[in-house]
Amino acid sequence: ETFYKYIELDRYRGGSCDGSYISRLHYLEDWIIDNSRRGLVQDLTKSLGGIRVPHVAREMTVNWKSYRYMRNSAAVRKGIRGMEARVSKLPFTHIPKDRVARIESKIRSGDIICITTRDSGGFGTSHVGLAYRSSKGVLHFMHASHPRNHGKVTLDSRLSTYLKRYGTIAGIMVARPVK
Repeated sequence: ETFYKYIELDRYRGGSCDGSYISRLHYLEDWIIDNSRRGLVQDLTKSLGGIRVPHVAREMTVNWKSYRYMRNSAAVRKGIRGMEARVSKLPFTHIPKDRVARIESKIRSGDIICITTRDSGGFGTSHVGLAYRSSKGVLHFMHASHPRNHGKVTLDSRLSTYLKRYGTIAGIMVARPVK
């Protein structure tokens, strides 16, 4: 029961699930703001040299057939459209990937790394993982791999190297758990 309460605290707007699909924090940028407001994480992105860029959140509306709750309910699709419109108005700051190597020393093991991408119209988030600093001091990206790799948790290469490997990645956001 305690485990489920922590999931609800972390993943739902205001820390409370009202039973609707829309109360969940579907977008990482929304998650960081909500959890920062409640004192659960500290958004380090701006202090690490992040820059403000145009923002767009529309992944779910564009790909609504991929989401079972949206496929089966016009009301949920309408609610998600409204939520995405609200999220798109939030300020969006990220650290461009070509600047990450310079700030890796300031990132700690356990920091939450949100991967940003650029879509037509602006930037958004697309993936998340954790920072892990090895005994040799190298900062790695730990994340759940793509489903074709059987969704295994992967301790990937150095964070800045991982980011450079993918042309679709624009940068990162960084949040540090407080409690």
